[in-house]
Amino acid sequence: MSRYKYTPLDPQTKTTRLLSLRPGSFDNEIHVSLGIMHLTDNDLPDYEALSYTWGSRDDPVDIWVADLPTDADPMGEGQLPVTQNLAVALRYLRSEESTRDIWIDAICVDQQNLGERGHQVELMGDIYQKAKRVLVWLGPESEDSALAIGTLISISSWVEV
Repeated sequence: MSRYKYTPLDPQTKTTRLLSLRPGSFDNEIHVSLGIMHLTDNDLPDYEALSYTWGSRDDPVDIWVADLPTDADPMGEGQLPVTQNLAVALRYLRSEESTRDIWIDAICVDQQNLGERGHQVELMGDIYQKAKRVLVWLGPESEDSALAIGTLISISSWVEV
């Protein structure tokens, strides 16, 4: 299959892409759909935003991307390379039964289009603020994960909100 080609976003509007992570088991290939989200809509879909470390760009993993069809644009599809860390995060975040809507900068923003990247950076405050939940991915569990989580719990007990 060919490489995924992004449909350009209108830089005059507050629009971004929203990823729908398709259901599957941990070891299945990763399949996502991309649709357009208008940040000015009063009835935004419930979505999550992912904050994570990109990790090394060496040895990327291909995921399968399809556009959600619209009246203006035909459905496009293809493979998109993502970092190993993001591919692992997607496997852990994926449900076996249902689709999950997530905004992820590395996929929802055409990283090869400098103009779009700049415009989307300007919208990131709105994107994260309007998300139902912000997810943080630091990587898979390791030997010292329990210590790190314990430290965070201890520190959080000192914070008043």
